[in-house]
Amino acid sequence: MGSERATQSQTSSWRFFYLPMIIGLAVGAGLASATDQWWWVAVGAVGGAAIGGAARLWRSTR
Repeated sequence: MGSERATQSQTSSWRFFYLPMIIGLAVGAGLASATDQWWWVAVGAVGGAAIGGAARLWRSTR
């Protein structure tokens, strides 16, 4: 039972923080290659991490 709860916590952390960050990184990389401006990658990664952090915070308060 304890290991199941730990695995569930790790999955939740992955879903609500890292996944939006990776999606933001991919979108930023696409914009960077389309516009030839490297900083879109950083904007996408930080924006995705912010969305993921907000989603994780919102979920923890429910």
